[in-house]
Amino acid sequence: MKASTVSIILIGLVLGIATLVWVSTTPPQPHGQVSEVIFCLDRSGSARNLLPSYVMSTARTMSLLDERKARVTCYRLDRGCAEFYAGAPLHSREATTEMLVKYLHDLPAENTCPAYFWREMARRYGKTTRPAIILCYTDGDNDDASPEALRTMRQAVGILGGNPNIQVVIVGPLPENRAGLRTVFSPLGERFSIISLEQSAMHALDTIYR
Repeated sequence: MKASTVSIILIGLVLGIATLVWVSTTPPQPHGQVSEVIFCLDRSGSARNLLPSYVMSTARTMSLLDERKARVTCYRLDRGCAEFYAGAPLHSREATTEMLVKYLHDLPAENTCPAYFWREMARRYGKTTRPAIILCYTDGDNDDASPEALRTMRQAVGILGGNPNIQVVIVGPLPENRAGLRTVFSPLGERFSIISLEQSAMHALDTIYR
C-alpha cells in the first residue's frame, strides 16, 4: 500500500473519531419554539426551612436553560402570589441565587394559599400556544380549604388541563401531601408530575429539548 494511501486512511480515521467525540459531547439542541418556564417558590411559614433548597434547585435549573429558547418567569407563593422576575434565564447559578435571595429574604412568614397562584397561571397561560412548564417548589401544604378557594383551584386546574402545551411539576412536596396533589391535578393526566429537588433540573431540560 502506498504511503499516500495510508496517510489518507489515517486522516479519515482521525476525522471520524473527532466527529464521534464532538457528537457525544454536544448538548441537545433546543426545538424551534420558545418555551415558557415558570418557577414558583413557596416562602410560607411551613416551607421556610426548605426555601434555601428551593433557591439552590431553581438556580441550578435556570443556569442550564438556553436563553435563546426559554423565557423565565418567577413567582413567590404564600397567602397570595407575586411575580418578581421575567426575562431570559440568568447566565450563572450565582447571579440567579443573588436575584432570588434579593426578592425572597427577610419577608414575614405567612400561610400557604396556592389557589390564587394557580388562578394566575390559568389566566396567563391557559391559552398559550407555546410549550410551558410550571415548576412549583412547595411542601404541598394548603392553609385555605374554604369553598371559594377549592372552587378556584378546581377551575384553574381544569383550564390548565385543557391546554396540551402545559406541564405542571410539583417539586419536593412532603410525602403526606402527594396523594392529595395527584388528585387535585388529575385533569392534566401525564402532564402532571411530582419530583424531588434533585430531579428538577433534568425534568425542565427534558421538556424543552426533546
